[in-house]
Amino acid sequence: MKNRLRQLFNQLGIKVINQLPLFFLFSFLIATYVLLKYHLSKTLSVFLLTYTITGSVVIYPSKKLVDWIYTRNYTYLIELRATDEGIRVFKFPNEAWKEVKVKKGELFKAQNIEKDVFFCQTFNKNSFVTTGTWRGSISGVELLKQQEKIEEVRGSLEKMARDGLAVRTRLLSIVRGAVNKIARELAQETEKDVLYKGEEIKKAVEEEIEEAKVNE
Repeated sequence: MKNRLRQLFNQLGIKVINQLPLFFLFSFLIATYVLLKYHLSKTLSVFLLTYTITGSVVIYPSKKLVDWIYTRNYTYLIELRATDEGIRVFKFPNEAWKEVKVKKGELFKAQNIEKDVFFCQTFNKNSFVTTGTWRGSISGVELLKQQEKIEEVRGSLEKMARDGLAVRTRLLSIVRGAVNKIARELAQETEKDVLYKGEEIKKAVEEEIEEAKVNE
């Protein structure tokens, strides 16, 4: 419909249409002057007043209609980049937007915005190929479940990080303590196998004394 009206206005001449407000204003002034200066018949006076008032009333809607017909609509594509470069915004006329192809996922449309604004992960301006986002692909309940899982994993990771930091801080003392423990256990085992116990020493001494008496 909009294209048909545009073609019709093109045939009539857009410049002429834009001058309609001035034309009706000029007509209203002339009609007022004629009615005040000359005594016209009642029918002609009513006609002039109706003509000028009607023309004046329809000026604003007509102007708005022309602006609406000749206003070019655009679609905006926002690329959400997971880098320090931030985001990029692309502007498409309706004809160009029809050429955009979605490679994966879906384009998320912004809510509560008058203009058509969509979000994507990546966009190749040479091939007009875009990658959709995960936004809007799952329900709010699923998002809450995923958030709970993330919080749980985050808590476990934080605990592991604290434990790991404590181990790294005490690593030298832990190694020293382990070495000392191993050395003590080794010394105890060596003393047990090599050194005589007190009773065995006493027994050996007594045997030597008895043997010495016999030899005498």
